[in-house]
Amino acid sequence: MVSNGISNGTNGTNGTNGTNGVNGHAALSPLEVLVQDLNKNTTTLNGYLRANKLPEPSFERNAPIINLSPDAPEEAQVAKEKLLDSALQIFQLVSGPGEYLQNVITGYHYMEILRWMSHFKIFELVPLEGKISYTELASKAGVSELRLKTLARMGMTNHLFAEPEPGFIAHSATSAALVTNTRFSDQRVWMTSIIAPVIASMVTAHERWPDSTAPNKAAFNAAFNTDLRMYEYIAKQPDVYKLFGRVMDAIATSPKSDLKHLVSGFDWAGLGKANVVDIGGNIGHSCVKLAEAFPDLSFIIQDIPHVVEEGAKVIKENNEASIANRIQFQEYDFFQKQPVVGADVYLLRQIFHNWDFENSVKILKNTVESMGQNSHVLIMDFVVPEPGTVSSVNERVLRSRDVGMMQLFNSLERDLEGWKAILEAVDSRLKINAVNTPYGSFMSVIDVVLG
Repeated sequence: MVSNGISNGTNGTNGTNGTNGVNGHAALSPLEVLVQDLNKNTTTLNGYLRANKLPEPSFERNAPIINLSPDAPEEAQVAKEKLLDSALQIFQLVSGPGEYLQNVITGYHYMEILRWMSHFKIFELVPLEGKISYTELASKAGVSELRLKTLARMGMTNHLFAEPEPGFIAHSATSAALVTNTRFSDQRVWMTSIIAPVIASMVTAHERWPDSTAPNKAAFNAAFNTDLRMYEYIAKQPDVYKLFGRVMDAIATSPKSDLKHLVSGFDWAGLGKANVVDIGGNIGHSCVKLAEAFPDLSFIIQDIPHVVEEGAKVIKENNEASIANRIQFQEYDFFQKQPVVGADVYLLRQIFHNWDFENSVKILKNTVESMGQNSHVLIMDFVVPEPGTVSSVNERVLRSRDVGMMQLFNSLERDLEGWKAILEAVDSRLKINAVNTPYGSFMSVIDVVLG
């Protein structure tokens, strides 16, 4: 991931165009530096879009949902990230401390408006083409027209819906995407029905259980008044459980979580003929991707019984024999000793962030006890960066996930020191052989070996 911090970049406050200046030219202010960067990266991004006859960003109803394909060249991806970073910093810099609270409260209102409109089915009731009057829409939704108009017009300040003429509402590109794109629609419902009340219950949870790291004493538990862990709670509600599954699938296949980063994040080809154990591997998405790229690898996917049963069927039904025959399933509880001894690779992808330090140590210890001298343990998970070392647009997303893990599970996303602490607690012989963060990935691949 690319950093464009003002203080460290070539155009930053100490750089060649910074506030100290060179060659006798007047120094640029921080704001001027940001605007200069913004203009430069706008030119790069627009140049790529125009050269490839791709649509430029727009708020119009039929604008594309994704402005830049994740398969676009790295130069274009970097320009987009730097452009977003500069735009965000310009907004924050020009707003200043005096408008901080004002900006925070508008963000809170946007979330509540999203929640209100989801609850009353406003997204679905507004026609995808054309417009509808506030009067008719309020009647269909069973809500106050005055309240609808007030909330809709607030949402429009964030390009959620549009008012093509007085008294009428229509979809914008954003609001339409939250209906027509199943992944976005599912995430909208999950965020507004589950995540929003959890966020609002954090203070309650920390007052009630100030020092607890138990997974059933988190903000989630305060929000839904339950002693069950989140997974246990939603498992008892079939519709919510299915929604959660779809949301997790959407996240898993998003560009920054794409399995191509697993393929490129480690020298799999260098293993030659090798056995890979995918711990908590669900129904096998990761192993299928690796099997397609590396014909010398064979796999054992470990998970709980009903997942193993489903996965075995899915693999056989959806893959050629050359792939399916190299993939086995095995029932396994990772709080028990690892039954496969001496595998070439033990893969744990997005396992530990659901667990606190003590449980993470137990999970890894059970794996390490079965390692051979040449085995690799690959942990693919978030490595939270040091403050200011990545772009602000990426850092705030990474840190929001960190906070989210705390709110849902009393767990966390770890920085590199946090991962080292787990390794040291498991076995002092463990060492990190490499940490690789493929470009465009939020996750890193931590290669752990016995020293």
